[in-house]
Amino acid sequence: MKIQQRAPSRAGTRLRAVTVTLAALLALGGCAAPGPRIDADAQARAGANAPAAPSAQDFPSPDSAKWKQGAFAPLQGLRAMRTGMGKDQVREALGFPHFSEGLWGVREWNYLFHFRTGAGPEFRTCQYMVRFNADALTEGLYWKDPACPGAL
Repeated sequence: MKIQQRAPSRAGTRLRAVTVTLAALLALGGCAAPGPRIDADAQARAGANAPAAPSAQDFPSPDSAKWKQGAFAPLQGLRAMRTGMGKDQVREALGFPHFSEGLWGVREWNYLFHFRTGAGPEFRTCQYMVRFNADALTEGLYWKDPACPGAL
């Protein structure tokens, strides 16, 4: 006895396509959703933490940047940076990180910022690191070169 297989119906094919599309939209919507509300206690803990500063070797090589050109520093955003800020607030102030840090559980964002020197088109490039705690709040803000904050 031979079993005949039927071709999927048009309705079944459409249903599968709609299901796949909805699943993809839900998954992408989760990536674009705002972060959780910032808890005042968690914010206080982030401000009270004093993690060790990274060494120069802890900063990624500029050659490994996803955004190899870097960016001219958003001065107002850099001046607004404080411990206890959420990732959405950091993204609003500084933009997306310039290196490929990953998607989940990321505890560090790195940037390549340029500062005009005042000598024509010349500029200086500085690396900036933002470290997050387990609550996804900033707990450390670091320059690779200690002279770079002087550009602010």
